[in-house]
Amino acid sequence: MPITVSCLSYDPHAQGIPKYPHGPATRWIRRTIPDVAQLTPLASWLVAHLPASVAGRWPTLTGNLRCEGLETERQALRRQRPALAERLIVCYGISETQPTVIESWLFPQIQPHETDTDYWNRVAQALVQAGTACLSIDGSHYIIAAARPHDGSA
Repeated sequence: MPITVSCLSYDPHAQGIPKYPHGPATRWIRRTIPDVAQLTPLASWLVAHLPASVAGRWPTLTGNLRCEGLETERQALRRQRPALAERLIVCYGISETQPTVIESWLFPQIQPHETDTDYWNRVAQALVQAGTACLSIDGSHYIIAAARPHDGSA
């Protein structure tokens, strides 16, 4: 199934579409059809579960992708905002066990030299490197640590 992603205007496979209904701005997109046999397990799962287009920021364009991190919310606050962390934790009652969650993952642009397969493997690697422990898309789950789909029972 092809998935449309954002690309650069000089990509040889780029297709220009109007960015706004009543304006001259152009968005550049590219349809990807990766070789599923050469994808990593996570990249294969993403391609199978994402909607037909991820060239944008809205949930309808990211398939309601939800990423849970390896850190808890408290750990992330203490790392990112050490001066304010304790006050924010008390003020908002943040639990020590609540995982960090990203619900607005922005897919990167595909590079002109990049194959469709390489792009999806890069996206999967970026999710792992960002510290993602679990992904879900519209009710389907994937546990990265176990490198296998999750049935939702754990």
